[in-house]
Amino acid sequence: MRIGIAEGIGMALVLAGVAAGWILERRRRRRAEAAAREHEAQRAIVSEAPVMIWRSGIDKGCDFFNPWWLTFTGRTLAQELGDGWAEGVHPDDLDACLASYVAAFDARVPFRLEYRLRRFDGEYRWVLDIGTPRYDSTEQFLGYIGCCFDITDRRQAEQALGEAHAEINRVSRLTALGEFAAALSHELRQPLTAIIMNARATLCQLENTPLDHEAMKDGLGDLVDAGHRAEAVIQRNRELFRHRTVQTSALDINAVVREVVVLSAARLREHHVTVTTALADDLRAVRGDRVELLQVLLNLLANAIDAMERVEEADRRITITTSRLDQDAVVVAVKDGGVGFDAVDMQRMFTLSYTTKAAGTGVGLSISRSIIQAHGGRIWASQNADRGATFSFSVPVY
Repeated sequence: MRIGIAEGIGMALVLAGVAAGWILERRRRRRAEAAAREHEAQRAIVSEAPVMIWRSGIDKGCDFFNPWWLTFTGRTLAQELGDGWAEGVHPDDLDACLASYVAAFDARVPFRLEYRLRRFDGEYRWVLDIGTPRYDSTEQFLGYIGCCFDITDRRQAEQALGEAHAEINRVSRLTALGEFAAALSHELRQPLTAIIMNARATLCQLENTPLDHEAMKDGLGDLVDAGHRAEAVIQRNRELFRHRTVQTSALDINAVVREVVVLSAARLREHHVTVTTALADDLRAVRGDRVELLQVLLNLLANAIDAMERVEEADRRITITTSRLDQDAVVVAVKDGGVGFDAVDMQRMFTLSYTTKAAGTGVGLSISRSIIQAHGGRIWASQNADRGATFSFSVPVY
């Protein structure tokens, strides 16, 4: 009886072991089948993916190319295996392509390469090749896997964009050069006019007998001063063109106004214009560049004179005033009795190349605005209640 029980227990244990083994084998088969299905699915994805996929072993030679790669190159798998794929690389790109591939392979690091690959029709197309190392479950290095994308259209678009940028830069340089030349021409008119008029006056003195040496001396001195002003204008425009900062110092704005009146005396007489000044005597020194502020006032005076061309000579009057805007700024205003702003686009008045004059360059007010803004001030214009217009600008105190 006892033997029968032992045999039964043994038999049960054997059956249990067989059952456990059957269960384990079934589970192993299921895992193997699942792994096989997953591998097949991955292989199908790799084969059908609409990108060119390749794979290499540990010897650096390629052992797989998907149909998209073969369709692109028009070659067979046997032709591409190993290093056969390199036959399709453009000769000018081959050495750099292989050197980068080998360097990345030896370092076991991902890489991105761009090179030209020959398509089935013989045309070389730019491709982006992205490769990454692959490992098994034990972290054993197996080689690389990568994919390629045709980026020819993108590169052509980038090249076209680069050419467009280059053309824009070229046009910008020409435009800037033209603006610089126009500004220089405009600003040199004042000192050159003074030089011509003083030279004529001196020539007239030479015809007098006896010679008025003092008058000639004064005339020649005015010529020298006008030449220095022209030189200063050229230098200032060069510095402005190089984007240098304004060289400021403490200035008496009233003294600048008086100097402008003296400098413009010849032109004022020629056009029969009378200038009066109303200068505040409690002003603090302003922070600015004397030559630049002179240029602004000369531009505003020139515009005021031109605005009164069709006005009776007896009514051609300009008033220049200075006043305190607040504790931090001083205002200079040039008021004329001209035609006003009936035919003026107020929104574009201070923009480059805008002018209402038949022979105007459209840079005077634009330059003036740039100068005043560089000084930290602002410039504006307003229609007078009676007739004419007033141009005003503010400059910070020192």
